[in-house]
Amino acid sequence: MLRSLFLFTALTMTAGFSSAMPNEDEAKFLRRDATPEQTTAYAKEKSIEATNAFEDFIRLEEESIPNSMLKNAKCVAVIPDLWKAGLIVGAQAGTGLVSCRTDAGWSQPAFFDVGGLSIGLQAGIQKVDLVMVFTHRDAVKKLTKPQFTLGGEASASIGPVGRYLEAGTDYKLDSEVYTYSKAKGFYLGLNLQGMKVLANKKINGNVHSTRTVSEILGNAGVSSMSELDGFVSTLNKYAEK
Repeated sequence: MLRSLFLFTALTMTAGFSSAMPNEDEAKFLRRDATPEQTTAYAKEKSIEATNAFEDFIRLEEESIPNSMLKNAKCVAVIPDLWKAGLIVGAQAGTGLVSCRTDAGWSQPAFFDVGGLSIGLQAGIQKVDLVMVFTHRDAVKKLTKPQFTLGGEASASIGPVGRYLEAGTDYKLDSEVYTYSKAKGFYLGLNLQGMKVLANKKINGNVHSTRTVSEILGNAGVSSMSELDGFVSTLNKYAEK
């Protein structure tokens, strides 16, 4: 069902809104028949985009993710260029990376897809960068499921903003997942209830020696792809305990 939604979203964007979409953005989704070389190139691109997107959130200053939120994070996911298509009722889809905290530091990232329908005023197509901060100790269990839904299997809320806010004083950690979204450098605070999350086995199997998410997220070793290590290094820098 979710794969069908991704296909529907991609077709909608390329057909119904092609005049509004730059040519270079038409290949944001990995083709099912992509070769291993194309898959690796796509993974490298997404890794760089995710690292840059996360650093952009840090630079938002007053609307930054709180330092205390990142220090309490069990896992952090970044979806660069999440597509939102439509007016009033919109489809959204994207591919991102997630890393989880281990005793040896942040794990190697696993790749995953997100998709769903959102309700709200959206003028045409909008590219959104999204960060999800998982604060619950069962975060890894959620991420290793075939798929889960924000607001369903995992409670989700729009995250508090402000670099120096303190957990327990300025906000409470009542949800399992906190979401942060921005477009063109501006914080949005979109409601992402109902968004589905599932592992991208094609990319994980191509990039890592295993397609099993639990094994990937339990490994804090150096990867064979420097772009992935750059994402992990950024988390180690900004989300230290």
